[in-house]
Amino acid sequence: KLMELDSMKSEFLGIVSHDFRSPLSSIILAGKSLLKNEAIQDQPRIKEYLHIIVDQANRLNQLAEDTLSITKLESGQLSYYFKIINVERLIQDAVSMVKFSSRHTFEYSVHPDVAFIKGDQTKLRQVVQNLISNAVKYSPKGGKVTVNVSLDESDQILFSVSDQGMGVPPDQIGRLFQKFSRVDNEQSRGIKGAGLGLWICREVVEAHGGKIWLESELNKGTTVKFTIRRSR
Repeated sequence: KLMELDSMKSEFLGIVSHDFRSPLSSIILAGKSLLKNEAIQDQPRIKEYLHIIVDQANRLNQLAEDTLSITKLESGQLSYYFKIINVERLIQDAVSMVKFSSRHTFEYSVHPDVAFIKGDQTKLRQVVQNLISNAVKYSPKGGKVTVNVSLDESDQILFSVSDQGMGVPPDQIGRLFQKFSRVDNEQSRGIKGAGLGLWICREVVEAHGGKIWLESELNKGTTVKFTIRRSR
């Protein structure tokens, strides 16, 4: 009976999450279009309200996407579709989902040797977007977020996302890739989140034959790195 109820719960969450994403995407698209409209460029209060709308819609969209991924992961139904990916476009797509509602600056670089890679485009974009969202969430407005893609010493593809934020206490780094785990200190207590993003990132990265880890220094910033296997 408990297994049946759990299955019904997962199915319900999956349906709700899926149905949320379409209207949320429309809200985000409409908000971004309005933010580009010349008629409101000299209307700071309207722009501020639009930023809030896009920001909150993005948060809900990310939560819906994460919830859908979790229900599929827990039921063993998360499928991967590997194809050749344009890495620069993947990074641009991930950044564009965050930058309109952020006051941060974004920089990225992609090594020519990894301009095209093989992987699941949707899920890798979700990983990069989750990491960028965390970087924005845990760093002050006006900070810089940097994304780099290169080859490591073992010839694997190396992604890194860096911020200039509060950092992570050393004793908490090891548990942050567990489900429902979040940074817990005085600075982070007002920041909302379910603690699901990094766990999903780990699952996706490991499905690509890679690993993910975090390097951080308190009050200076955090870098999350992950590798994926290079296909030849």
